[in-house]
Amino acid sequence: MAHWVFKCLKSTRLLPDLITYNILIRASIREGNDQLLSQLLRDMYIQQGLKPDAVTFGSLIYGLCKEGNITVARKLWEQMTGNGITPNIAIYNTITEAMFHIGKFRDIIMLLKEMAMEGCKPNGVSFEILNGAMSNSWMKEIPRSKTFGRIHMTDR
Repeated sequence: MAHWVFKCLKSTRLLPDLITYNILIRASIREGNDQLLSQLLRDMYIQQGLKPDAVTFGSLIYGLCKEGNITVARKLWEQMTGNGITPNIAIYNTITEAMFHIGKFRDIIMLLKEMAMEGCKPNGVSFEILNGAMSNSWMKEIPRSKTFGRIHMTDR
């Protein structure tokens, strides 16, 4: 579907804006269409001169985490923050959940500290991910009332 929409846009000579690219990028990730994803990113950068925003990076990080490629997702995270783009709660949740699924519980704690330092407040999804991590045997050793930065684990 995303490929069809992109072809229609090109045939009508309408110039997609960043929002349109973000929608198409997210759709191509959900469809697993890596070829279209590459084409969209190339077109966005080279032909349109558009720079990715937090939504663009969030979609890419989501796709990488979905594939289990957290190392590359973290490198992309570093590129994003290096470009002055602050991660939002959805991006933090994406990385946190991916770390949970591969058992990187210490990294989750570090990410929570980073999140607190950046002033990003957890939401319901964050607490659901943390609840799953807390039920894991390794995380049971950490008292539930433990405070990580400004995030108090028993607060909801």
